[in-house]
Order: sequence, then structure tokens, then C-alpha cells
Amino acid sequence: MRTTNKNFRKQVQRHILECLNDEETTDVKKQLENVVSEFANYSKGLKFHNIQDAFTSFLQCLPSCLSVEFEYYEINKNLKEWFRNCGETYQEREPEEEADLYYYLIFREFKKLCKIYNVEF
Repeated sequence: MRTTNKNFRKQVQRHILECLNDEETTDVKKQLENVVSEFANYSKGLKFHNIQDAFTSFLQCLPSCLSVEFEYYEINKNLKEWFRNCGETYQEREPEEEADLYYYLIFREFKKLCKIYNVEF
């Protein structure tokens, strides 16, 4: 199955929304803006091959504004669930490859959420 399936994308987007920090505000646009702001501060002056690599590095620092998974077990569990909910069987990968896929999906759908909520990323 392709990860571009609408149901699959919606699950990843829902996961991101659940991971946003809602202690200061419940306004999704403001939460996304907060992540973008913290990411800009993090990546300022650092050199990365591309924005996806920079965002992955940011997420692996466990920012409080976006608390995504970081343990291989939890990443695997989420990927399996997303595929299963689309009626597909998840094909197991090496933990590092699963983490790469997970962070790619978070990056891709975070960009889409920013576009939906009119947040410049």
C-alpha cells in the first residue's frame, strides 16, 4: 500500500494533532505556529542537507511543542496500526528504516497541516 492513501494520511495528521502541546493553547493554528517557531530557532545556524533532515533532527531532540514517538517499539506500533486501519499488512523493516519512514511521514503531513491551517513553514 502507498502511504499517500487518504485514510493513511488522515491517520498521520490525527497523530500529529494529538502530539501537539495543548498546555498553552488549544488553537491548532497557534500550536503549529509554535512548532514552526521552535523549529526555526533550533535550525538557525545549523547546516542540514534539506529541511526534512533538519526537521527530523529537531523531532529527535524531543521538543515539548510536538511530542512524537522516539522509541522504536512505539514507532513500529503506530506504523502497524496505520497500515492495519487501511486494510493492509505492514511489512516489517529494520528499526532504523521504520524510524526514517515514521519521521518522513510526520514531516510530510506536518507540512500539509501547516498549509491547511495557513501556517508558513
